[in-house]
Amino acid sequence: MNSARAQAPDLPDGWHSGYATETVYNSRVFWVEAGKQHKETVILIHGLGQKGWRDWRQLIPPLAEEYRVLAIDLPGFGRSDKPAAKYSPENYARVLDALVTDAGIGSFRLIGHSMGGNVALRYATRYPQKVQRLVLISAAGILERSTFAQHSAALPLETDMFPSLQQLPPSLREGMSEMVRTLGGGLLRWDALPNPDQLLNASDATWATALQGRPNLNAALALVQEDYSRDLTDLQVPSLILWGEDDPVTPLRTGQLLDGQIPDSQLITFTGMGHMPLNHPDQVYPPLQNFLHGELTGRARAITGKNHGDYHCHNQNDLTLTGHYRNIRIEDCNNIKLENLKAQSIYIRDANVSMLNVSITAPGTGLQIESSNLQATNLHVEAQQALVVSDSHIDIAGGKLTGTKSGLSTQTASRFVFSVSQIIEPSKARYMHGVYKFGKAP
Repeated sequence: MNSARAQAPDLPDGWHSGYATETVYNSRVFWVEAGKQHKETVILIHGLGQKGWRDWRQLIPPLAEEYRVLAIDLPGFGRSDKPAAKYSPENYARVLDALVTDAGIGSFRLIGHSMGGNVALRYATRYPQKVQRLVLISAAGILERSTFAQHSAALPLETDMFPSLQQLPPSLREGMSEMVRTLGGGLLRWDALPNPDQLLNASDATWATALQGRPNLNAALALVQEDYSRDLTDLQVPSLILWGEDDPVTPLRTGQLLDGQIPDSQLITFTGMGHMPLNHPDQVYPPLQNFLHGELTGRARAITGKNHGDYHCHNQNDLTLTGHYRNIRIEDCNNIKLENLKAQSIYIRDANVSMLNVSITAPGTGLQIESSNLQATNLHVEAQQALVVSDSHIDIAGGKLTGTKSGLSTQTASRFVFSVSQIIEPSKARYMHGVYKFGKAP
């Protein structure tokens, strides 16, 4: 990069580092470079925490054998400046573009981990022509914030997070104080907070003042606001999604959502691995290398398997169904999994059901749910009435509900959590990303 050199004291021989000035926050960004002799460039974007580029220390050496590798400390992190600003994926994507433009890098391969995965994804949706290949490792956020909270119920954050609280307007100060009061034992429960959108988004200055000096909280609150419901299915960048199956921070469901929504993608998971797959280069680098070479492509999306005809689950537990069905009825059953399944219609009553990669096509009602809990990832329904619900709790990520009469109808009050979803009806199409309550109480 065109910048002032500032060699870090602990760099291996042949690595370089320095500072570049970006124009979004008008701040200095620290960078580390390895494999400078190579023509093709790989850029690495780190996650939360002040280690910054050091998160990549184990993956940089194998990458640098073939590529020019640039790892940056995002503003607010590592050795970069810490401007008073909103540390959102949108703003970070603009920072990255300013840096690569100034450095004369036309296109490159982009890899992001955790928060950096969210930033990398946002960059790819905004500047797809510049991203040759996209790698998302344990990407944080993406799911609607309350769904994310159910997996990672608490995140460690400092309790003295608002040193400038007294500078805020009284109404906002009261709201932010309530946020602080929800802290217990140094843990911030996302699902216990007032909506930070309303409290913090009054202005960029309000956000910057409230969160000044707390980059982890700043970036964490911003990344769970990012909404990709309009972006993923249109993303044409080849994408590799890497995930630890035992990740305690970012749910594997996020990786499954991304793989189901990005057209040219492949999800690879690692058994017994948590949130830091990049610390296991012996397992992670071979598929990563193949992908960067262009040797991995997206998997076939077609649902295959035996045609089972009609199926009725009654007073049964712990079942998994796959393949093709005509009509499915699930009544008084618990822990029922429908995976890689296609049906003409599904009826659920008094049951707990999860769905992954389910497609329903019906002339009448596609999916009807009564007094049940449903979690669905990558659910596509095409019917006269796509989804009919009463007295239930519905959590849908990557849903597309298409109804010639109605996409969603409720008979009695129900709670819905939508992530990166869409409802299509004759009169309108709605993108859905949030928590909703529809229907009247009985």
